Amino acid sequence: MKHKFKLPKTDRLLGISAMITSILSLIVFTFQTHIIYKTNKLSVKPSLYFAGDSEENDSIYTIKFFVTNKGLGPAIIQSSTLSYQNEDYPLGLDNLFMKKFPLYEEYHKTIWVRDGIIKGTILSKNDTLDIYRIELRTKDLNKIPKSYYYSRVNDIKFGFTYSSIFEDDTWYANSDPDEPIIEF
Repeated sequence: MKHKFKLPKTDRLLGISAMITSILSLIVFTFQTHIIYKTNKLSVKPSLYFAGDSEENDSIYTIKFFVTNKGLGPAIIQSSTLSYQNEDYPLGLDNLFMKKFPLYEEYHKTIWVRDGIIKGTILSKNDTLDIYRIELRTKDLNKIPKSYYYSRVNDIKFGFTYSSIFEDDTWYANSDPDEPIIEF
């Protein structure tokens, strides 16, 4: 006996096609949501860069070092480090300068040190944050060779572990131009 092939009823065909369409729509929606989430994360990714500068006016010679957020969104500082000649120090520079820069106390006029960039500090997009500023009297510059401060100041290395506002990715940037930004 031969069985005749019977087509399902129209309402069943419509029900099955609606279920398949719903499942495919769910897959596409999930994929789109994942892409939008990644795009949103990239649209607020911070990127920290360290730089130094010096300027001289009539009476003061200034050396400063700062960090700038050149990324697309705010950077939230998770931790900070300071090292000099492979020794770690607290982020305040006063002790470091007293120990390692013998002429510092005799010739400095002022030194402005950011008093520890603490966890949770937020560095907005295009913001610059001074880490330290050394001001020397111009009249004393002939007594202290500029290379004395430049060579020693260039040996000071700063590093920051930071995240975006999503706080799910963490990066480490430091002032050593030979070391790349590391993503954790």
